[in-house]
Amino acid sequence: MKVAIFDKDGTLVDIKKTWGKIMKARVDLFTKRLTSYVGKLNREEMKKEFIKEIDNIFDEVDKCEIAPVPIKKNIQLLKRLHKQGYRIVIATYDNFLNTLYQLSFFGIYKMTSQIVAPADKKKLAIADCEKLLVIGDSQVDKDMAKRLGAKFICA
Repeated sequence: MKVAIFDKDGTLVDIKKTWGKIMKARVDLFTKRLTSYVGKLNREEMKKEFIKEIDNIFDEVDKCEIAPVPIKKNIQLLKRLHKQGYRIVIATYDNFLNTLYQLSFFGIYKMTSQIVAPADKKKLAIADCEKLLVIGDSQVDKDMAKRLGAKFICA
C-alpha cells in the first residue's frame, strides 16, 4: 500500500488568500456592529458587548461559505498520486465540516481516504505501508514525516 499525507492549510488551501477574506468579513462586520455602541455604553458594558459581539461575528462569518483558494499545483499533485494508487490522507487541525467543505469545493473529497490531526499518529491508517509520503509547507509537516519515517515533499 502507498500512502500520501497532505497537510491542508498552506499546502492545499492558500491560507493567506482564504483566511484573508474571512478576517476581512469579520472586521467589516465587527466595525459595523460596534460603532453603534460608541458613546452609549460605559467601559464595563462596552467590554461585555465587545466579547458577545466577537462570538456572534465569528459564528456568523463562519456560517458563510467563503470560497477557499486552492494551491493548484498541489491539488494536481494530489490527483496524480491518487491516480497512481496512493491512499490520500489529509492532515489538519481545522474542524471536520470546514475541511469537508474545502475538499469538496476543490473536487478532491472523494479521493480522500482519511482526515486526521497531524499529532494523532495512532489514528493514521498506515500499517503495512510500502511507500509513505508527507506533502507539506512547514517544519511541523517535516517533523511529522520524520516521526513517521516518510519521505517529505516541500510544497
